[in-house]
Amino acid sequence: MSTAVPGGQPTSGAGPESAWRKETEPLEAGTLVRRLAEAIPAALASQDAEQQAAGASAAVASAVRSAVLAEFRTRAQFAGRICEIDARIWGQEGIPDVMRSTADEHLSQLGLRRVTDPVDGAELFVITEGKGDVLEVIRPAYLDEVTGQTVLGGQLRRRPAAPAGHNNAPGNDESARGEEQ
Repeated sequence: MSTAVPGGQPTSGAGPESAWRKETEPLEAGTLVRRLAEAIPAALASQDAEQQAAGASAAVASAVRSAVLAEFRTRAQFAGRICEIDARIWGQEGIPDVMRSTADEHLSQLGLRRVTDPVDGAELFVITEGKGDVLEVIRPAYLDEVTGQTVLGGQLRRRPAAPAGHNNAPGNDESARGEEQ
């Protein structure tokens, strides 16, 4: 199977070049149909004699179905990898701003949305650990706005609410900073 990468070259596989080969292009039906039409001859050539004997129209329908499914699998795989990379750098300290802005730009160009607020998409998150009333995002969720599908589910941690006048946000442990009483 061929997987599209930045620059438009497939990374592996003997299949036809992906219709998603340029992530910088907006997804347009005309472009997708043209690219799929270009991929159909290769899909027809890969069918065995039994499939070809079933008739030309059935072979074309099968080739189109196979090409469309392959393109959506390719997009889903590529989007999943981009989201996994972004999720790894999202919560890390010391990541250069240029990396963060580049990741934001790639997500936007691919029609992927990072969801960091469970209120905005509770169905995109699972609670993986902890006890308490406050939810903390461990990993953001990612939504493919082109297909409407969840690409990568988010993870939440429960923690106790901070006592009045205290901030128990991650990294704000006063005792860990060695402050004198």
